[in-house]
Amino acid sequence: TPRVEAIGVPLPTSMSNEALRFLEKDLEDRAKRQKERKEQADRLKELGNQCFKQGEMESALKHYSQAIESCKGDKSLYSNRALVNIKLERYEDAIKDCNTALQIFELLEEKNPNKGGVLISKVYLRRAIARKEKVIALSHNNEAKSTCDDLKSQKDEFESVRADLDCALEYKRADAECTAEKTSVAGLIDELQSRIDSIKESDPRVVQ
Repeated sequence: TPRVEAIGVPLPTSMSNEALRFLEKDLEDRAKRQKERKEQADRLKELGNQCFKQGEMESALKHYSQAIESCKGDKSLYSNRALVNIKLERYEDAIKDCNTALQIFELLEEKNPNKGGVLISKVYLRRAIARKEKVIALSHNNEAKSTCDDLKSQKDEFESVRADLDCALEYKRADAECTAEKTSVAGLIDELQSRIDSIKESDPRVVQ
């Protein structure tokens, strides 16, 4: 019967004893390094958590980034760093971190309500918040020059935000923060639609 290493890799019986020992040692070394990297990432994550609680966002960002370097497949690290980036108003970076976390969920086939539900709900919520705040920041900078097409584009972005919030609620149904964000986004969409309608009424040249 083939021997099975601790990490689940069956060892072929046809190998020489020397080759078998070499393979076993290599697998053991890899498992040890992986364990050490995970432990290091966990320590850095805890430091990041402590800095976040103390309001030291730049330090938290540094620790989470270092933790990701040690353990690139840990979804929670990207979610935590996304939250820090939101606090620092680095919305594009937050969106990228959320996208990476969702890609890892897809890769590991964990994207279902019964596995990783709370975490994936947080990721969708954080991506929604980052997207919303990014649109708001850009719209404030260009509010005086906003055209009907600009407003339609903003409305489309907010619709994407609402879709993310729907996904967040799918994985964690009773979430007060998600529900509050949905209400906020619905109000923003209605406001934009009113502005679009007003422009159309005042300028018949605008394409319907």
